[in-house]
Amino acid sequence: MDGLSVIVLPQWQGSVRPLARQLVSGAARLAALARGMGAQVLEPGGFSAGRSPLRDGVDSYEVLLAAHARATQVLPDGPLLAIGGDCGADLGPAAQALRRHDGELAIALTEPASAADQLKRTGCSAVHIHLDLDVLDPAVFPYTTYSEPGGATIDQVLGLLATIDRALPVTSAFVGEHQGGDESGTAAVAPLLEQLLACIGRRQAR
Repeated sequence: MDGLSVIVLPQWQGSVRPLARQLVSGAARLAALARGMGAQVLEPGGFSAGRSPLRDGVDSYEVLLAAHARATQVLPDGPLLAIGGDCGADLGPAAQALRRHDGELAIALTEPASAADQLKRTGCSAVHIHLDLDVLDPAVFPYTTYSEPGGATIDQVLGLLATIDRALPVTSAFVGEHQGGDESGTAAVAPLLEQLLACIGRRQAR
């Protein structure tokens, strides 16, 4: 995995759910999985552990601005897998990826049958994958703050990731919205993390 960076961005304040703070432990569990797969994981720190008052209708507005600024400071250059945290933790990595590719970057998780065509029609040269684990059916993975029945299976998401990987180079990705739970629960999403690392790593090797 030479040249591939993995970084933990434990922002949780973008979620207003009662158990949002547990997204920090979920990020830590995903980071442990990545280490077990041979990745060097960066945990830069400097992110607030609390909330800030409502401002302009946004809870924790100041904290979220500070988290984005901190992420911008610590994000390494090059191919990247970012681990959150709530879904908003991907704003920094996605913005960096857009800059690196001069705006020619696709960001889409859609139906596998049409994903390849949709990506190719964008005319973009690379893709950034944003994967929130609450896309999974709670019967498969219940450890999210926004569990909804009728979600995807692990195999369905793996198939979609493989389709995207064949269509365009995957140069960066984000995975988040993991509420924690026990180690066996986290292990259920290990194939997804492994697939993301492999997609980004393959582009490095070519």
